[in-house]
Amino acid sequence: MLVNTDAERSVIGSLLQATDCHYLLSELTPDDFTSDGYKRAFVAMCALRAKKIAIDTATVNVEMGGDALGMLIDAYRMTPTAVNVGSYARMVSEATAARTLHNNLRKQADRLAGGMAETDEVADAVRGCLRDGRSSGCLVSIADAAMEAFEEIEQVVTGKRKNIMTGIPLFDSLTNGFRKGEVTLLAAKTGVGKSALAAQIGMYAAKCGNEVALCPLEMSKAQYLKRMYANITGIPCNAMDKEGGIADSQWELLGDAANEISQLPIKILDRTRTVEGLRAVMEAHTPKLLIIDYIQLLETRKKSENEVVRLGNVSLAVKSMALELNIPILALAQLKRVDSRSENQQRAAIMPILSDLRGSGNLEQDADNVIFLHRPDAEGDRSIDDRDKGLFKMLSQTTNKSLIILANAKQRMGELGRFPMVFQKDVMRFTQIDRRTT
Repeated sequence: MLVNTDAERSVIGSLLQATDCHYLLSELTPDDFTSDGYKRAFVAMCALRAKKIAIDTATVNVEMGGDALGMLIDAYRMTPTAVNVGSYARMVSEATAARTLHNNLRKQADRLAGGMAETDEVADAVRGCLRDGRSSGCLVSIADAAMEAFEEIEQVVTGKRKNIMTGIPLFDSLTNGFRKGEVTLLAAKTGVGKSALAAQIGMYAAKCGNEVALCPLEMSKAQYLKRMYANITGIPCNAMDKEGGIADSQWELLGDAANEISQLPIKILDRTRTVEGLRAVMEAHTPKLLIIDYIQLLETRKKSENEVVRLGNVSLAVKSMALELNIPILALAQLKRVDSRSENQQRAAIMPILSDLRGSGNLEQDADNVIFLHRPDAEGDRSIDDRDKGLFKMLSQTTNKSLIILANAKQRMGELGRFPMVFQKDVMRFTQIDRRTT
């Protein structure tokens, strides 16, 4: 409904009936009223309040010039009760939002029809109009905010609301899983296994009943699914890419894996390259967890003078998406490449730090949590715990297994820490080390 004069009249009537309603003089504006008479009455009431003069039919009529007494009396008498003023005001605000949305959409339609803008530009503007039309900023009392936070604590502690767990017990004990509205960066050098770990986490979250959205920007859907097949069956990925690579006895395993994966609540985004396009899809199909592989490959339709600004815009948009859609996002990230001729070449051989994130300081700033994966190259690497040096030696003599250190380098709501894992690269599988048996 673009106009609701009955609600406008009831707001004015309530303001005349009860002083408890006068807070609306700060929350509404004259533009919320489409009726000229009710708009003038509202303006007059605001003026009287500023002058610290009582508001009633007589004083408002005088402030309006003395020609509105009949209209004011009708508004007073036809308002059922001032107790419902909140509902009346909400209906007035909703009509205002509907008018604003209608006008903005019509403006964008005119731009498109007149050839004044590109289709993608208009589409982005329309999506922005729809978001703005659904909600607007508001002031929330500290009492309401405190109660909301208390209820959230109660739900989590009593198990009524669960965070998204990763299936890695030590990591989950440090972080309590992924929380709604948070962005977690999973960063590593190329080839260390971040995509494999993200896929493994996504499958575990889905098996727990959470709808997961995967946005693979670096590989095809088939490549991503082969990693899942390998993880479940133990059949090496390279065997799936060569003629005769699958033994007759392994086809049943692959068939069972295909059936298992098909039952999981996982959606894969296809042909999505921009953060704006990703946002549009997520608004239509809000998952419980979004995995982006990887964030530096996301484009944006906003014009940027350089790569740092571009990635900063992407990072902020991803964080806004997590907050506004109230979902956790796991975004993979590449680390800076280190030139072998550089004085800092030793940075490549030790545990990464936050400044190693490639492209923009906004990644570190916007992320709620940052996880690093590090593959030690030598026994002297300080990231290797003394208890794991024997395991490192043993794994370094194998072809497909390696010791990986997972480090929780930043966390807004929990502890920092690190622990070892074993990555079996041929089957894309991570295993947490249980030191009670090593």
